[in-house]
Amino acid sequence: MDKDRNITPTTIIENDIMQLAALVGTGLLKNGAETYRVEDSMLSILNSYSEYLSDPQVFAITHYLTVSAQDKDGNTIVVTQNAREVETNLNRVHLLNDFTRRVNRERPDIKTAIKEVKRILATPRYSQSIYTIGVAMTGLAFTLLSGSTLVPALWAAVVSALLTFIVKPLRRMGGNRIFVNIVRGVMIYVLMFPVMFTSYSNQIHLMTAGAFMYLFPGIMLVNSIRDLIASDYLAGLIKMIETVLAATALAVGSGIGAAFLTKVFNRPHSELPTLTSINPDRPESILIAILGVFSFLIIFDVKKLPLIIGSVGGGLGWLIYAQINRHKDFDYSLAIFIAIVFLATYSELMARFTKKPVTVYLTAGLFPLVPGYDIYRTMNYFVTAQHDDFIDSFVRTLIITGTLALGIMLVSSVAKLLYSYRSPHLNHH
Repeated sequence: MDKDRNITPTTIIENDIMQLAALVGTGLLKNGAETYRVEDSMLSILNSYSEYLSDPQVFAITHYLTVSAQDKDGNTIVVTQNAREVETNLNRVHLLNDFTRRVNRERPDIKTAIKEVKRILATPRYSQSIYTIGVAMTGLAFTLLSGSTLVPALWAAVVSALLTFIVKPLRRMGGNRIFVNIVRGVMIYVLMFPVMFTSYSNQIHLMTAGAFMYLFPGIMLVNSIRDLIASDYLAGLIKMIETVLAATALAVGSGIGAAFLTKVFNRPHSELPTLTSINPDRPESILIAILGVFSFLIIFDVKKLPLIIGSVGGGLGWLIYAQINRHKDFDYSLAIFIAIVFLATYSELMARFTKKPVTVYLTAGLFPLVPGYDIYRTMNYFVTAQHDDFIDSFVRTLIITGTLALGIMLVSSVAKLLYSYRSPHLNHH
């Protein structure tokens, strides 16, 4: 009876506000948002209902968040949530981001707001068939971009598509991410190995790297950099470590598969070809790059106009890199830097124009520039005990990754400063 008397309409509203903030935060975490965006969104919602709650505090890392605030009587309300089942759905991130802005402007009824968030979180993705086609197209496009011929690229596309079904049971059983990625790496090479008995055996490494591009944790890489820019160092470093471990696990898995199969079938290790790319002067090269980025946007569930805008931006970013990199007077790191500065600037501008999160455009567009083949080659050198080549390739991979991070940080920091400068002046006028 005492408990029932203590539950007033005010305390019910306060608890609902806390649940709303936690629901939005958990939804953002589970669908691939940056940690700083998760914290800012929850804080914005709590501040929108400041007459009910005071002293709001929020904290989030990759798979966990906590929200606390004080009610009118000075009692502290705390809500914690785990977010273990994480996927990349940038459409839901955009919808939740837009919802948070509307809450700040309109302060809707809490019950109605909670129902809307649940509706957003239930928004269907592209169908499984479209998703699988998107995955297959990444294998096709990125194998071609690496300089392979058409038949090996088609083989890589089929392997990429098959992999979505083979590894699905492991994900449903909640397998450790690192273990799942090692299994994925092994399975990619197993499915690729028959090519060793054909005239395309010299392209097996390009095919393997192209097939696992859709598994590269690009969203974690971008989010880690953007969290570091937002001074959320703990979350940024955790995601950076996760990125390295996830990518390394894929490469280690393929290395294990290669070592085992070449031993069993007494086949020599195929030489790793020098990293090249399709000739950017060929008219179809830009279309292949656009197709690769378009495919990733499909995988990330991006829809309508951003699908086109993001694809074009990513394709142009690759073309800038490829054209500069082909000239011997320029170092590859300079080509990467100029390309990522263009892509990051393009993403910031398009995000403002379309009112979408920057990650919608930046993440997928980044894939033609990420050192996927370099990571694969580095771990292959490690597994085959080619220590000098391993060190050289490892350093190259670090330089490329660092250059990408530097370019994104530079553009994002300048954009943040300009936006912060303009906001007070706009409000003043």
